[in-house]
Order: sequence, then C-alpha cells, then structure tokens
Amino acid sequence: MKMQEGSVLPLADPQLTPRASDIGSKAIHLYEDVLIAIFDCFDTSESVGRTACASCSRVCSLWTEPALRALWKNIGATLLPLYWILLPDDFVGAWVDRHGRQEQLELCIFKILKDVPWTDPAIWERFLLYAAYVHHVPFQGCLHTCEIPLVRSLVSRNGQKTFLPQLRSLAWFEAPHVASVLACLVSPSLTTVKLMINTLTPSAQVEEILHFLPHLAPMISDLTIVSSSPSDRSIPSLCSFGRLRRLSLPNHLLISDLSAFPWSSQETLMHLRCSTTGFRQLLHPNPAGHFDLPSLRILQLGPTSTDDLLSLIKQLHAPCLRNLAIKVEYKDDHLSEPLAQRALLRAVSRASFVGTLTCITFTVQSLSRIPSRDAPETSTMVLDIIRPLFSLRALREVSVSYRTRDATLGTDDDILEVARAWNDLESIRLTLPASKKYDCGGFPGLDSLAHLAEHCPRLTSVSIPLVFVHPPSHVRSRDESSVWLPASHPLKSLRLKIRQWNDEVAPDVVARCINDLFPNLPTNGLHYRHPIPAIMALDHYKTKWILTMEAFQALKMGTGRGARDPEPLD
Repeated sequence: MKMQEGSVLPLADPQLTPRASDIGSKAIHLYEDVLIAIFDCFDTSESVGRTACASCSRVCSLWTEPALRALWKNIGATLLPLYWILLPDDFVGAWVDRHGRQEQLELCIFKILKDVPWTDPAIWERFLLYAAYVHHVPFQGCLHTCEIPLVRSLVSRNGQKTFLPQLRSLAWFEAPHVASVLACLVSPSLTTVKLMINTLTPSAQVEEILHFLPHLAPMISDLTIVSSSPSDRSIPSLCSFGRLRRLSLPNHLLISDLSAFPWSSQETLMHLRCSTTGFRQLLHPNPAGHFDLPSLRILQLGPTSTDDLLSLIKQLHAPCLRNLAIKVEYKDDHLSEPLAQRALLRAVSRASFVGTLTCITFTVQSLSRIPSRDAPETSTMVLDIIRPLFSLRALREVSVSYRTRDATLGTDDDILEVARAWNDLESIRLTLPASKKYDCGGFPGLDSLAHLAEHCPRLTSVSIPLVFVHPPSHVRSRDESSVWLPASHPLKSLRLKIRQWNDEVAPDVVARCINDLFPNLPTNGLHYRHPIPAIMALDHYKTKWILTMEAFQALKMGTGRGARDPEPLD
C-alpha cells in the first residue's frame, strides 16, 4: 500500500483483494454499509482522524475499501493527494520529506504536465476511482497559477466532465486569474458552497458564477458568499437558487434589488444571514406588504443602522423563527439612538415570531473611533432599552452586548424584573464595555444573583457585570426566616465583571453567597474578569478574588462536592 507522511492519503493495494481462503470460516463478516458508518465517525479533517482511518485500512482486506472511502472524503485544503496518484511511487517518496507543501504542489504539477500520465489507462482508472471518493474540498487560498492548466487537462481527459463526481461541499476563492475554473470542478451532487470573492474580482465574473452554479449543481442548499472588499458590494441575482436552506451574505455584501433575492427558495430557507443596508428602499415596493419566509428558523441581521433593521423587522413574516441576532451600528452623535433602539426591540416584541422565539442576541456597536476623555453627560441604561423584550416569555437564551462608552446596566430591581419576566431562562449574557475606572453607578449587586436564582430555576449560564458595594441582603439582615432555594439549582457557569469592590464586602461573604445560591456550581465554573484594561487593574482586586476562590473551594470541599483547581485569572 502506498502511504506518505503527514496528511498524505494511502492507496489500496490490488493484492489486498478479499479471498475466501484469507478470511476463514470463523471470521465475523460485517455488512459494508455498517463498516462505512463506523469509519464515517472518524474526523478525517484532522491529522489524528486521518492517521487512525489509514491504520484501519491496513487491518484486513475487509476493512480496506470502507476505511479508504471515509479517509478520502476530506483530502484537505488542496488537490495534492489526488495529483500524487498520477506520479510514480519512487518520485513521490524521493522528495516528499525534503520540501514544503507548496513546493510539493508545484513540483508535482510540473512533473504531471511534463509526463502526461493520464494517457495510461490503468493510472487514469485509479485516479478516477479515488477522485470519486472525495466529498469535501475546503480550499484555503486561490488556485495556484500552474494548477489551472492541469485542472483543465484533467477535465478534458474526462470528456469535459468534472473528475470529482461525488463532491458535496466546496470552499472556493474566486480571483481574476481563475475565471471559469470553478465550473470544471462543480458536480451535480454539490450541496454546500462557500464563495470567497477577491477585491479585484470583476462583478461580471461573480455574476457568471452565480448564474451557472444552480444549473450545474441544482441541489445546493447552503450558500455563503464572502467579500474581502472593505466597502459595500452588491450581489447579483440569486433567484436561480431554488433549494436554499441556508444563505449567508456577511462582510458588506448587499442585496440592492428586490428581484435579486432568491424568492424561489422562499419556502425552504431556514437560516438567513445578511446586512440590511438598503432594505428600506428594497421592501417599500413589495406588493405583498411583508417579507414572507415561512420556514425561517435562524436570522442574523446587521451590522447596519437601526432604521434599516426596523424596516425589515416590521415587514418580516417568519412565524417559525427561533433564533434572532441583531447587530446595530451607529455614531455617538445620534442623541435619539437609544429611543430608536427601543422602538426596534418593541417591533421585535410584536413581530410574527413572538410565540416561537427562544434565543435572541442584541449587539450595539459605536462607530466612533476617537473615544472622548470626558465623562458622558448622560448614560444609557441597557435594561431600560431592552424592556420591550420582557413580554417574550418563551425566551431561553438572551445575550446583550452594548459597546458604547456611556452604557450602564441597571439596578437590582431591574434584574428582578428580568428574572420574573423570563422564568424559563437557561442562559443570560450581559456584556458592557471596559472602563478606565472602577465605578458603581448603574450596576447591580449581589442581590441580583439571588433574584436570578429564585425566579430562573433552569438557568445554567450567567455572565453579568456587578458591584460589590454592600453585602447581600440576607447577610446584612441575618434573617434566618428567609426562604432559600433548593439545592438542585443547575447553574454551571458564572462569569462576573466586578465594577467596584468595597472593603465591607469580605471575600468569604461573596463566596458563601454564591455557594448558597448555586450549590451545584463547580469551582472551575466560577470566573472573574476585570472590567477595565488589564494593565490598569489594581492588585488588591486580584487579591480579593484569589481569597474568594479559596473560600469558595473550601466550601465545596466542606460540603463533600469535591473541588477542582481554580481558573487562572484573565
């Protein structure tokens, strides 16, 4: 059997053809489809999985073909393993250990183009055999210039048909020098395409690709288009794609014309990611009065302005939507922006998907690149902006990230309102920007954790900024008649950003409070991060947290729940 070092794939030896005399009467025969299902469990995109699968192919003749089928499904980021089949064994082994992978590719291609080995029927038959096993080709860069004539020659030798007939997924870099090469590789079995467009690629070249792709591969259900251009770029018509289940258009890619949207995939589209720039003008002439996507489950919008997002949300009709991610970008000089954001979330709370939405991510990013050194005159209370979402009782996961310098979170009473509104919450993540000083204004304390523990019995993950200015209420009052939670609260991860930590809140008090509220929280599930740049962090804050972790670990050991090494400080 032919085998190279590293990620080189082995070839089947004709001498390993199964024979009844080799198997024996007591050998256990497994059906081929069972063996294929077993070997498909190997992750052949990693070197460990490739090595294990290659080793299995040598165990016995019965395992050879199923193991090789699984091994060749993912040949890596280039077609080099396929090209090696066209070369003599002694040539490959002579320089494979002395050259880098790029040099291997160039030497291999020059040798193949010089010798034209595909004229040998035996070599060509073996090449097509293993090329038919390939399912995934995630190219990590543009096709090499010297590789283009080789690909065209192989396609010509195959009767102008692709030599990858079972290709399922493809990541392709489209640049001006590889025009029309993609059509040589696309097969009718292709279902997933990630198209990366170079900045210099002409629009006509991109339009040509999007025209022939759905005709050569009508089963495409997952399409991602990425542009390396820093400026906005319009996407040509996608209306020929009729089976899309997932469409992703990030990085300044715009649908500038209503007719360019893949309406033929309207009934099948389940995952949509796009920028909404221009959607106000895009949807205005819509005669139906709404943007109807009846099968949509996941929607990721932005980054763009609040007005464009609001226009889309108002006309969107997606009664099955479960996961919504919104990213807003705005300038600091827009004083009315907080009101516009609240209006946007109010539209979300009244949309067609309010009964099915279980996960929401709301991110606000300021476009100001020159931060002001002066303290803001007014602050933006984040929980006040997202208050319209409190009516969405079905939410299970909530993530709010507010990256503006004037943002504050709210008080303990605001967190209590959050906990009462979202009783079935399983994960909550509240992220605010770093500050150049420790402050306590507009942030909740330890009592907010008690509210979450009491009213959210399914909560497993919490990330929240807090202030430790006063001891928790139950410690302050020493009220033994307080009703405490059962010992079965499922919280497994607690991430805290301490905005201020006064001396009257002792580390052991913090540790005891967290342990009482969340008795199943492991020591490696409790994390701490500085809310200000690390270089400005005060050492005594680190000391307090170290003492808190030691006290928390001691409590875990005392209750018999076991203790683990604490997480290192960020």
